[in-house]
Amino acid sequence: MTFSGLLVYKVDAAEGFSSVGGVPHPLPDASSGAASCGNWWSQASSFVKRSVFMDDYVYSISEDEIRVANISDLATPAAVVSLTP
Repeated sequence: MTFSGLLVYKVDAAEGFSSVGGVPHPLPDASSGAASCGNWWSQASSFVKRSVFMDDYVYSISEDEIRVANISDLATPAAVVSLTP
């Protein structure tokens, strides 16, 4: 796997899809079973579960954290909030 996280695209009716970048989410410990990407086409289980855009920020939500990134610099999260104790 070359990237683990949320991929963001710009969509335009005339231009189609164009990549904006990605918000990285490190894979969990391999012992959890979520780190495998085998059979992704038939047994898909994305680590990032939801995303929300608000103003110039994207919030990407996984099972164990929320990452907030400015749309102009997706690779460097502005904040990371852990959801595990």
